[in-house]
Amino acid sequence: WGCGMLALPVSEELMSSLAHRAVLRIDDFTPHDLADTFWALGALSQDPPPGLLTSLSSRALSTIQSFTADDIPSLLWALAAIAHRPPEVLGARLLGRAAVLVGEMGPASVATMLWALATLEWTPPQDLLSQLQMQARLTLDAATPQDLSSLLWSHAVLRLHIPDPLYAAVQERALHVQPLFSPQCVAH
Repeated sequence: WGCGMLALPVSEELMSSLAHRAVLRIDDFTPHDLADTFWALGALSQDPPPGLLTSLSSRALSTIQSFTADDIPSLLWALAAIAHRPPEVLGARLLGRAAVLVGEMGPASVATMLWALATLEWTPPQDLLSQLQMQARLTLDAATPQDLSSLLWSHAVLRLHIPDPLYAAVQERALHVQPLFSPQCVAH
């Protein structure tokens, strides 16, 4: 991750060695480790070694029941950051797990999840979308300008309808936090 953030390339030898080590230790990876690793691969802007994404995706699938309400949006965000749509079975299980945990999500997790889905051009099932929209409404008092921006942006990208009560609440919250809006949040 550090090399990617500093725009420093990682040698093919080191990348291959780290990927090999990750595959050897894959059973030790937590959901958080998986998201961090996917994100680090995206930050590097280099193609990952063959088999690494498959191993990471398989581990995510086998540990899906241990994912928390924050882990799912984090993993989806990391996948979106590297423009890697997960295998269909993993995607379905992540969305299914999200439906179970959506009531535990804060505004940042809801916004991150919708942003990741929009970035991956992946429309959530209507029942999950309704749950996410309801949770967004319930937690909006704690939403940051970035959360509001991501919420609106994701709906626009996926061409989703925002229920009137949610949109009214988003506007009200925006009025309260608008002094904190970055240029990007203003634009969205």
